Amino acid sequence: MSRTRIAILGSGPTGLEVSLAAAQAGLDFTVLEMASGPAGNVGSWGHVSLFTPWSMNASARARARLAAAGQSVPDNDDCPTGVELVRDLLQPIAGLADIAPRIRCGTRVLEIARDGLLKSDEIGTAQRSELPFRILIEQAGDERIVFADVVLDCTGTYHNPNALGRRGIRAPGERSVADSIVRHLPDVAADKAGWAGQRVLLVGEGHSGQTAARALSKLCSRHPDTAVA
Repeated sequence: MSRTRIAILGSGPTGLEVSLAAAQAGLDFTVLEMASGPAGNVGSWGHVSLFTPWSMNASARARARLAAAGQSVPDNDDCPTGVELVRDLLQPIAGLADIAPRIRCGTRVLEIARDGLLKSDEIGTAQRSELPFRILIEQAGDERIVFADVVLDCTGTYHNPNALGRRGIRAPGERSVADSIVRHLPDVAADKAGWAGQRVLLVGEGHSGQTAARALSKLCSRHPDTAVA
């Protein structure tokens, strides 16, 4: 009987934790990561501090595996930045001997379906669950199909930001100015030249919006010709 093939989508905190569990259980798994290196999404907001301290950001399993490899993880009440999380936890996990060969960086997952079935076929039947997943991936501009028996989506929601219109749909004209819309938390302090003197419309008042507002406020105090609404 063939071994169960597991496809783990994403090599961020969740994907790597699942990888540790799969490796510990002796399972056959592959991690598909869109970025050029592990935890690429976390790196994109690396200048931002987490809300939780180091003591809550590494599992007992991760700490034990890294300790066995001669590496330690901070265990204090400091809240790490994304950069620190990647450097001190996620990259060391991704570099473990039984994890590193399983990670396929530069691999974008385009579509997933059950092999041989449309999404409307055999809903809720045993036949559907018995068929493998058919995964369309892209690597270096080339597309191909890979198969898996189990797919674990650990990509999160960061690459699916909300639209600017009401009720979560795009506002009229939003598509035409898509290149001017920044949909992640920018490092304003590190890119003053790109933000100073600009007119900026900040949409949203959640944690990300408030973090961006604080950074833009500091920029405005140093560059009064910058306007933020």
